[in-house]
Amino acid sequence: MQRAVQRHYDGTARVIPIILETCGWQYSDFKQLQVLPKDGKPVTRWEDRAEAFFDVEESIRRVVDALIAQRREAEAAKAQGAEALKQQQAAAARLEEEKKERERQAAKQRQREAAAQREEQARLEQERLAAEQRQPRAG
Repeated sequence: MQRAVQRHYDGTARVIPIILETCGWQYSDFKQLQVLPKDGKPVTRWEDRAEAFFDVEESIRRVVDALIAQRREAEAAKAQGAEALKQQQAAAARLEEEKKERERQAAKQRQREAAAQREEQARLEQERLAAEQRQPRAG
């Protein structure tokens, strides 16, 4: 019984004590839980026992409905979290691809600049050689 109550408080189980006969449930582990039927009145003390059990049924149905709603909300939140993570991963992948593309473009630009520098050096070397050839040799 203590384990069941502990699981109730841990949120891994739902304990709903149903008081059938007069007893000291107020002094037990159940004292902090919502007991059924309403007001903790034992089923045997109801004038109409069918009404007592109907009260129990309705109360359990409300608890089950609330649990189902909580589960749906948790699943929806989980799905939203998964979708947000998926979107973040897609955005990170796009940023990484954009970074790689910028790096490729920068490398191409460096290659073009290096080629232009080599061409300029070659042109200057040709001009120097041509200038040397035009100068008469002393001799």
